[in-house]
Amino acid sequence: MARCSRFADFRQLEQPLAVIDKTHILSEIRRTAAENGGGALGRQRFEKETGIRSANWLGKYWSKWSDAVVEAGFAPNEKRLPYDENYLLGKLAAYVAELGRFPVVAELRMKAHADGEFPSHTGPHSSAV
Repeated sequence: MARCSRFADFRQLEQPLAVIDKTHILSEIRRTAAENGGGALGRQRFEKETGIRSANWLGKYWSKWSDAVVEAGFAPNEKRLPYDENYLLGKLAAYVAELGRFPVVAELRMKAHADGEFPSHTGPHSSAV
């Protein structure tokens, strides 16, 4: 009887899967911070870079990401400040005037991507506050 090849491949992994315990998570925080110029990554970027999800640590080792970052030896990341309301409304009004109508969400995202001065939920806030 022939064996299913997809199961045979699974059993023949060349490297064992990493154990995602507290020590491993802390070492990954340190490793990714070193690759990031010495600053710890935020929770979402850390997950994207390492594959270590919040479910692997949240409520098990730490109650919040900043606790893990501090235990790894780094200062917690600072929350970004919100944009000033007048700044936001001014940028939006200028874009509405440019288009001649109110933009849809995709247009707002495209504008933020193309124009570094246009507000974005992922862009820097330092010049806007």
